Amino acid sequence: MKRYFLPTGAFFGFLSVMFGAFGAHYAKMHLTFEMFEVYKTATLYLFLHALTLLAIGALILIKDTCFLALSGRMILGGAVLFSGSLYLYVFTGNNTFAHATPFGGGLLALGWFLLFINMLRFNMTEG
Repeated sequence: MKRYFLPTGAFFGFLSVMFGAFGAHYAKMHLTFEMFEVYKTATLYLFLHALTLLAIGALILIKDTCFLALSGRMILGGAVLFSGSLYLYVFTGNNTFAHATPFGGGLLALGWFLLFINMLRFNMTEG
């Protein structure tokens, strides 16, 4: 799984650019202000976590640790749940999808915390 962080991060980056362009040229004109704000949040979080997955993938190439791989898994799953549920909510209007958003946010927070723990361990062992 960990060898997929770099390509997945790049793919999420691609998706966030495509969703951003779609939002700027089409969705903005067809969504309410509130729904467009939700759409923008989904796109921003997808982009930020695309970069995070790229960083985790690069760090794994330097020093592979179980916390780093677990952090990547949490962030990958969190980005899919968080942004994906928001996109589904915006496009369908069904707020049932939005109930998954907090779980995605929880996975993102856990992934960032595990990354924090791993960075502390990097600092202690490297120097």
